[in-house]
Amino acid sequence: LRCQLSGSLRISRRPRRKFLNFLITSSLSLQIMRHCVTCVLVVLAVLFSFALARAAPSPLRHGIASAPFTSAIYDIATSTATDRQRQVDNVMTPLHHACQINLLNVPDVPNVFNTTSLDASATFTCSSPSDTVETRGFYFQNYTRKLDPSGAEQNSPSGPPALAFRFTPTTVCDYSYVVTVAGSTVASGTVQVTSSSDPGFLTVGANKQHFGYRSNASASAFLVGENLGWTDSRGTFAFDAYFQNMSRVGANYVRIWLTDGWDDLFIETALGNYSLPNTYHIDEVLQHAQKNGIAVLMCIESFNFLCTASDDPCDWKQFVYNSANGGPIADPSDFFTDRQAMDYFKMRLEYIVARYSAFPSVLAWEFFNEVDLTTNWSPDEQKQWMSAMATYVRSIDPYQHPISTSFCCHDVPEVYSLSEVDFSMTHTYGRPTADDMAYNVQYFTSLLSAEYSKPSFVAEFGEDAKDAGKSDPHGIGLHNGMWASIVSLGAGSAMTWWWDSWVAKDELYQRFYSVRTFADRVPWMDHTWTAAGWISPPCKDVPPSTDYTCSQQKSWGKCSDSFMKGFCCKTCFDCSADCVGSRTHGISVGPFVRAYGALGERRDHVAGGVSAVGNTTAVVWVQNTNNTYAKQNAQTPKQNSPLNRVSGAVVTLGPMIAAAEYTVHWMTTNNASWIRDDSVTASSSPDATILLAVPDFTTDIAAFVEPA
Repeated sequence: LRCQLSGSLRISRRPRRKFLNFLITSSLSLQIMRHCVTCVLVVLAVLFSFALARAAPSPLRHGIASAPFTSAIYDIATSTATDRQRQVDNVMTPLHHACQINLLNVPDVPNVFNTTSLDASATFTCSSPSDTVETRGFYFQNYTRKLDPSGAEQNSPSGPPALAFRFTPTTVCDYSYVVTVAGSTVASGTVQVTSSSDPGFLTVGANKQHFGYRSNASASAFLVGENLGWTDSRGTFAFDAYFQNMSRVGANYVRIWLTDGWDDLFIETALGNYSLPNTYHIDEVLQHAQKNGIAVLMCIESFNFLCTASDDPCDWKQFVYNSANGGPIADPSDFFTDRQAMDYFKMRLEYIVARYSAFPSVLAWEFFNEVDLTTNWSPDEQKQWMSAMATYVRSIDPYQHPISTSFCCHDVPEVYSLSEVDFSMTHTYGRPTADDMAYNVQYFTSLLSAEYSKPSFVAEFGEDAKDAGKSDPHGIGLHNGMWASIVSLGAGSAMTWWWDSWVAKDELYQRFYSVRTFADRVPWMDHTWTAAGWISPPCKDVPPSTDYTCSQQKSWGKCSDSFMKGFCCKTCFDCSADCVGSRTHGISVGPFVRAYGALGERRDHVAGGVSAVGNTTAVVWVQNTNNTYAKQNAQTPKQNSPLNRVSGAVVTLGPMIAAAEYTVHWMTTNNASWIRDDSVTASSSPDATILLAVPDFTTDIAAFVEPA
């Protein structure tokens, strides 16, 4: 820090004592002292802020490379045929950080965005350890960004356009590289890789239930985050603010959209032609995501453009693939079968992979958002299309990012069972019950994870599909949904949709911090997990006897009678959680309490495979049944559903390892404090259960169980 003194003061190289005497006698002494005191206070404030920052969760600690995209751009001029091949100075980059090589002369092709027509590639080779990476060239224009006086983002081109190649090293080595265009070598050189602590690219983890790293599939990268579907007038500067807020509380993944024209990340603004400013915006988002330790799920297309309804959010009339706009298809369903439409989409995938795959901050490619809302969609056609596109991307992505797609309202085994699809997702807005987000997300995560033996998480959730903040300003549904998801086989926390009008507006970021604190303590990847606790079957109308139907029981006013408890859940009780009931797998609790959890079976790595030695670990979340947004939101008087303090609750958990000793770590979820450790011993076989004496609580509490 530099103190700025008013007036003029010239300090010569004199002894300190003379200088001090000068200060004391100078007419400026009071001003000088005042300014220096100010500087001291500023220094102390900075040191205090630094201490707070160190106390906050570290982005690197939570898994994604924390340093920014630091690649230098090396321009290789190829201006004349006689001097077309040129050796350049060595490129230097840290491990798991990208470098970029630019060719200033872009080949003369009909469409510069068609990476196949450009016919340009760069091959990077390491001899020891053996590693070869081939990347495609892509058309590149750099920009600068700033906020104008109104607070809106403004971009200006910076430098000439180029044919660019991006490369991220995955091992410390001196890579040699060769750049070819149309089969001819135009440049070559060396990339010197320095060491780095950044863990690099994410992938499906060793236990097939969570995400890990390509560099170490046994290291867990547990995901906690939210959607960031669009921005405001600040453009990419809004993403900067969101990322900083998330990083401070340990959130480390987001989902963004590259489609639909809702934001500044929309790529294909004309058929086969891409918005250069928007492709630059995506660069900025991924760079700042990496800087803040955040992984990005890249949603490439959405149902909106393939929906013919006349009301929002259907935009078929604006879609560039629509034949009315000069596109190749006359009906939305043709998008998945028409050869020309498929080729255009493949071309877009080629550009996206060539330009963005080198970012370690890319979590995965999501081909479609809620594809089952497209007009006249077919599960079988979607299976064929998804298989073809995923296979193609796998063949061109040098970093092998995971691949998936999402559905609004259906479980589609035809797609999620494909070997080309790496993980499953679901979206839930008040489905199957509008009472409690915890019930919804635990049901879907545990169901999909077990059904497909792949990582699974809820990629969108909320009390409703309009604006959760109106009914839940304190984020009770957000809190419950995230907690239930992480202890119910979720590969990451359930992702709220309302990041702007709810999480940011109502300052709910602290809700993420407690989830992160708990998740960081659990050795997720060391275990294979089985859902336990309150897991309900699908809501069905089952009458109490075969003599009368549910409709008859309702017409006779019998729904409220005691013999109807657990029956006719759809007709009489609108699939409420209280009716659907509990199908327990290893957890039982007392009244006014609901528990969710998972049992972890230790994975021992042995020659020839993996062997298990039994359930040695567990995670449990215990909830006051009155602590739901439906009972505690702004529109429901709290006195109707009082949050009485719960005392004396006991959780029975198992099966564990018979007669083994365990330590139970209890955490309060509202302030992320570990409050108590208990020692317990499992009973003898065959039950091998442990009894968890739950500390007194009001809303909810969580426990991590591990061997003593």
